[in-house]
Amino acid sequence: MHLVAQTAGGPPPRWQVVVDERGGLPGRGAWLHPRAECVERAIARKAFGRALRTPEPVDTTPLQEWWAMQDLETPPGVASQEKNRKRV
Repeated sequence: MHLVAQTAGGPPPRWQVVVDERGGLPGRGAWLHPRAECVERAIARKAFGRALRTPEPVDTTPLQEWWAMQDLETPPGVASQEKNRKRV
C-alpha cells in the first residue's frame, strides 16, 4: 500500500497521511504492508512522520478512515495464490 504525506491547508499547514491507490499523487511516499497489524503498529510507533520526512507530526485520520472502509486483513492476491497452490 502506497502512502503519501499531503498538507491539509490552514495556518499552520497540517500534514496528513493519505493512501495513494493509483500511485500518482505528488509528494514524498512510503510503502506499508496492507495488513491490519502493520497499519496499527505504524500508527502506534508514529512511524509516518519519519518515513515521510515531514517537519511536524502527521494526522493519520484519513488513513484510518480509508482502512475502516476496506476489507484488507490479507494482502491482495494472497487468497488467490493459496487457492491456486498445489495440494500435496
